[in-house]
Amino acid sequence: LDALLLFALGGAGVFRQQALAVILGALVVAGLRVRPLVAQPFRLGRVRPARWLLIGLVWSAPLLLSLASPVVPYVDDLPNHVAPAEHLRVFGQIASLATYPSPLYGPSRLFLGYAALMGTLSTLTGLPAALAMSASVGSLVILSAVAARRLASAVFGREAGFWALLAFALSFSFVRLPDARDSVVALPLAALAFALMAAPGRPGKRARPARAGPDWLLAAALTAATLVHPLV
Repeated sequence: LDALLLFALGGAGVFRQQALAVILGALVVAGLRVRPLVAQPFRLGRVRPARWLLIGLVWSAPLLLSLASPVVPYVDDLPNHVAPAEHLRVFGQIASLATYPSPLYGPSRLFLGYAALMGTLSTLTGLPAALAMSASVGSLVILSAVAARRLASAVFGREAGFWALLAFALSFSFVRLPDARDSVVALPLAALAFALMAAPGRPGKRARPARAGPDWLLAAALTAATLVHPLV
């Protein structure tokens, strides 16, 4: 959706707060009348305080780093990830891919879904892109944790979800969560796609009928992940 808004509004030079608020607000109101695309039954299961405390301590690290320094120290993050979103916020347009404000990435290496997402967040809130991206780390941490747990549970069973949350904390993607990089933002989407593909093969799961319609949730996950980071 953000990529469509980038092309439609950004190309016309009207990628502004008022236009985004009206369009997104109308879509939210319209969405209240239909079943959400990602509606899933929520089952918390048995609550184990010691486990949740351990997970909370481990997964609070990216939030603490983000709060301590809202601008990431990595040399490629500001020019290649923050600059396009800031360009959208300030000028309300990206005239063409050839003028994409990234000194290291050419037109063939653009992450349009990521730039559109962060540009929309920055424009809607009125915050500079660096601060808007830093603020998004909180949501990204939650999404990444849910994605890791759901994928592990879908493939290996419900008990594997807890261990996946601990194992993920040892990964490179967890270390880069405070950056809110495109590769890290694409990870929950890719994990959702894998979980959707793995779920029908598990015992006790009902397989889709041979003549069933398209799996729109899987299509949405793959499309969004490809727009944010094609390689991931």
